Amino acid sequence: MKKYRCPKCGETFEGELKECPKCNTPMHYRKKQEVKVEEEAKIVQRFNFEDPDVIKHDDKVPETPLIEDENEEKEPEAKAAPVAAPVQENVIKPNGESYFDGRLGQKIGWYIVAFLLSIVTVFIGVPWAVCLVYRWEIKHTIIQGHRMKFDGKGGQLLGRWLLWMLLSILTALIFTLWIPIFFKKWKVKHIMFAD
Repeated sequence: MKKYRCPKCGETFEGELKECPKCNTPMHYRKKQEVKVEEEAKIVQRFNFEDPDVIKHDDKVPETPLIEDENEEKEPEAKAAPVAAPVQENVIKPNGESYFDGRLGQKIGWYIVAFLLSIVTVFIGVPWAVCLVYRWEIKHTIIQGHRMKFDGKGGQLLGRWLLWMLLSILTALIFTLWIPIFFKKWKVKHIMFAD
């Protein structure tokens, strides 16, 4: 005889009853095939999300899951038809390629422009020079088939840059150990998908 579990209280019982013997919750029974198709649909839905950084999970309690009886012969399972997932934009493609399509000539050109900007402005223009180089680098980066973009501005970085330099001077250059971490955090905060 098949065993069932109440989705509300967790009580296990044998046979199909109209309601749970412990909490009187009405029971709804489904065939194994229906349960399997629903589980596959939930798996597909988990990977279709609007925000590429967040995977949404279905937190609903399943209705009366079937517990297999060890002594009972198992029926051969028929393969379910694949469930078509709705097409959404900004879905990360697991098989998309990741690559960098920048060229050496471009890189040298942007580094020369950044260097000249820093020298001409007596190093006050370093934040703008850094943003020019980052923008070029990120623009030519493709992650899983999606082109990236960098929206950081030199003006946004200037205040931080001056504060970091001041703290470095006041702490006898000890603060310079933290500057690359703060720099990286600021850079990553301004990287996003271009599409």
